[in-house]
Amino acid sequence: MKEIHEELRNAILSAIPSSNLVLFYAPLIGSGTTIPCRVSSANNGTGTNLKWKTLKSGLVVPDFDGTAYIRNATANWRSADSQGAILVLFRCTSVTVDRTLLGSPDEATGDDYLHFSIAPTTGLLRVAQVDHGGNLNLVTGATNVGDSKWHTGALISTGTAWSILLDGVAETLTVAQGANNGDWFADTVNRDCIYVGANKAPTLAALLIGQIGLVAVYSAAPTTAEILRASNRLKSLVP
Repeated sequence: MKEIHEELRNAILSAIPSSNLVLFYAPLIGSGTTIPCRVSSANNGTGTNLKWKTLKSGLVVPDFDGTAYIRNATANWRSADSQGAILVLFRCTSVTVDRTLLGSPDEATGDDYLHFSIAPTTGLLRVAQVDHGGNLNLVTGATNVGDSKWHTGALISTGTAWSILLDGVAETLTVAQGANNGDWFADTVNRDCIYVGANKAPTLAALLIGQIGLVAVYSAAPTTAEILRASNRLKSLVP
């Protein structure tokens, strides 16, 4: 079984574009609370209430039950990055409330945060960003991903605009509030940490129900072709 795990793990690792990669959680064979970052140990996460689910393929992934999350306590993480991308392999089984893929908030006040999540009820991928002036920018995709199926979601910022890709294909975006201005980590001050599967702004909320196979963050986005290729390879490895 270990050989099967190693083969699958290596296939997933090799599917990810490596240029400009600044965070990579791929806890595919895990136990305990430390979630290693494969780029830098300074970005290691700490898991709370994580359980581990073995998929039909033999992969072992974190199972988020609405109480579980991963947190890294690096203040103002990537504060010089004004553009980049977040790529998540995930499965969401409930959209009764907002469900976090990755968030970076000011935990004390909730006045500042960058949040890539799944919208309540509709199940649409969305980005929400609040700057220090209290201005909310909220942009959503067009496809319900709360269907209990595995997907890849990519949030990309050029520095002036966001795009959202679902399974490697660009979503039609709707500006629900504010503007699609591409604000990124550099534009979101006073952040205390990084969350996977939850957000705290200022109370812990938006907890995911489902599984996450990996999280990758980039300081400059891979090309659309690279994301599509990675998505196709990743989805072939999960049921």
